[in-house]
Amino acid sequence: MGFGGHVQDMINRDKQNRAMRTSRKERINRSKRLSSQKHKSTRSTIQLNRPINAEASSEMKHRISKNLKRDRMNRNMKVLFVFTIVAGLIIWLLYGMIFV
Repeated sequence: MGFGGHVQDMINRDKQNRAMRTSRKERINRSKRLSSQKHKSTRSTIQLNRPINAEASSEMKHRISKNLKRDRMNRNMKVLFVFTIVAGLIIWLLYGMIFV
């Protein structure tokens, strides 16, 4: 293949790559559009039967934050318990290896 053939091959590959890029972009844009439409439809279906006044809203916020704090505390206590057990086992094994 002469010099012209190599250049023509390079041009053809460039065209193919450009076509692949545009088809990929179109596919990604379509999936993003479908995803956003799906989320919009689920968000718009949630409706309240009655209006919420400020007092009820603040009570709900307080209850939610209280539940989140309790859940966070429970999770931290579990992590601390597991860490203590693992650290105790490691110390026990090291003590047994060194002094026995």
